[in-house]
Amino acid sequence: MTRFKVPLAVLLIAALTGILAGRYYSQAVAGIAQAQGDKPTESQPLEWADLNVVYLGPATLTGLKGLSSADLATSINAQTITNVDDVMKFSQQNGLDILIFDKTMLAHISSTWAKAQYQRGTAFVGVNVTAKELGALIDDQDFAEWGIATWSEPFVSYTVVRASGNPAHIKILQEHNALYPPDVVLQAKLGINDVDLMFVRAYGPVPGEGLVYDLETIRANLFGLERVAPYQP
Repeated sequence: MTRFKVPLAVLLIAALTGILAGRYYSQAVAGIAQAQGDKPTESQPLEWADLNVVYLGPATLTGLKGLSSADLATSINAQTITNVDDVMKFSQQNGLDILIFDKTMLAHISSTWAKAQYQRGTAFVGVNVTAKELGALIDDQDFAEWGIATWSEPFVSYTVVRASGNPAHIKILQEHNALYPPDVVLQAKLGINDVDLMFVRAYGPVPGEGLVYDLETIRANLFGLERVAPYQP
């Protein structure tokens, strides 16, 4: 069985059905649609040192007192890049597992590039970026509809969807628009049982434990998954 873990103080797990759960009066969901059958699985998720994590924004994150890009480098191995073009080059050369970006950078990120990266498995984390704004950036209208709530800064929105398993069936799910967002009901109706969908999504205030604690939700769910391969447009 594929296992996944999140800080229970942050999220209640919803597997297979994609049930919404509360997180500090926000909306959040984490889940896995698991194929049935004998498949090798990893017992541990990837570590921060194994991931390509980029922070795009000013040295101090907007509204997050005491949290700087240097802190992100120490705690989650995040590289700071201040130019959007350089982030795109980084993704092409190294691959990009997680992009954390400050709201001041939102208008500078190419939606075409962001959509392509999102559909490759990159996690997008917006600091003081609403779900509506993030959903529009990555062309995930389902996530964009989470944006009805308003929050005082600091707040965070993030979403990641990763598919693994039979490449032909992954392509079928893509053709049916059943991956971004994940549609596990349609997956079952199509009789596809050899594709795993991992998804973690949240929108709400930064918890008292801090942004890094919240980001553990993403890392801890990367069981049995490979790093995102370099993006060649």
